Amino acid sequence: KNHITFGSFNLLPKVNEKVVQVWAEILKQVPDSNLLLKSRQLASKQAQTRYLDLFKSNGVTPERITLRAHVNSLADHLNLYKEVDIGLDPFPYHGTTTTCEALLMGTPVLTLAGNRHSCRVGVSLLRSTNLHDWIAQDTNEYIAKAVYFAANPRPSRTQIRKQFQESPLCNTSRFTQNLETLFEELVIKKLG
Repeated sequence: KNHITFGSFNLLPKVNEKVVQVWAEILKQVPDSNLLLKSRQLASKQAQTRYLDLFKSNGVTPERITLRAHVNSLADHLNLYKEVDIGLDPFPYHGTTTTCEALLMGTPVLTLAGNRHSCRVGVSLLRSTNLHDWIAQDTNEYIAKAVYFAANPRPSRTQIRKQFQESPLCNTSRFTQNLETLFEELVIKKLG
């Protein structure tokens, strides 16, 4: 295809007005780009209208936004990631399952680091997957990185998927061992 498709499959309440403002700016700076939003809440005509109006009030025409609510199966849901070139993590409440799904399907995700758990999850997931460049520290950097990655070569889907599958996130024995060690250290510290 001749255009970049950004995407987010997060719960719609995470896509607040500030997120829409930032994503609209990305779309304006990347000509011919589109945004695919998928969320079960988009089954509502009222929700569809609200979000299309939010983007329109931020200078993005509805034709550049694709809204999806329901797919028939998990396989269909995961296959939709093939339509997304760059995943956009909402803020301040990051995706968890959606980010893992995107990475599993080889779709890179851009996240904005915050100062509490809800806005550090994406940071943890991307660091664990060795995708440090996909972490922004403020909204200006988030926009700049999205524009940069849209115009430049990105890691292949195969590479991202491999990095995710080989990361500590998918290594259950190592994860369990690390958790057990942490528990032991906490108990020793408490008793010591």
